[in-house]
Amino acid sequence: MRNLKNRGKKNLRKGGAAKVFLAVVIVVAVFFVSRSALLIGNASVEGARAVSEENILRTAGLYSGEKVLLLPGAVNRALKSEPWVETVSMTRDFRGGAVIKIKEKKPFCLLAMPNGTFFYIDESGVPLGSAPAGLHGMDFPVVRAQPAFVSEALAALNLSSSAVSAPGWDDISEVVVLGESGVEIFTRPGQRIDLGADLKAHWEKLERITSNLRARGLSPKYINLRRKGVGIVSFREGVN
Repeated sequence: MRNLKNRGKKNLRKGGAAKVFLAVVIVVAVFFVSRSALLIGNASVEGARAVSEENILRTAGLYSGEKVLLLPGAVNRALKSEPWVETVSMTRDFRGGAVIKIKEKKPFCLLAMPNGTFFYIDESGVPLGSAPAGLHGMDFPVVRAQPAFVSEALAALNLSSSAVSAPGWDDISEVVVLGESGVEIFTRPGQRIDLGADLKAHWEKLERITSNLRARGLSPKYINLRRKGVGIVSFREGVN
């Protein structure tokens, strides 16, 4: 009987110790969570242009008139699911609310879709969001290519970003990829450049040709770089 009583007391002590340990763990966890969490009753958004403030707050889990306990890390992860969002930071303001600061990704160009709409995409070809009707071709170069060849158009635009004499990124209105046949560029001043498939080599050739022509004060309407070692230049409209 004594042995049974002693065992019972030991089990009770073990059970009590486990409960105390669990309680301590919970208290410590609550302490650290409360240190990093923010009790938010209102919030404002800074830096968001492409994404609406309403959408940012909804994604962050903030709703008007509700007090919510938020972890900045969780808000950061939630908002980074938005294609436009590059970085997020959240701080408390003097009213006890929160300020969510957004840095948006920069679009690199517009991708023309088969249905006639346009999407902003970044340098990697990742879609960011649809472009408002009527804006295409005015603020960014337009890419017209099948999905498998979009990377070729982006490669041409990347080359134009560091152009010296050749048309720069700001000068380009459209980049058209003709499948495996290569890339054509159309500039805002009305110039057409047929780069062909070997982009890097042909771009270097384009730099030499345009540098030479500019030195002479000449501006061609059409440059064909498809032929190896030879560039065909025309000053007439509508040459194929």
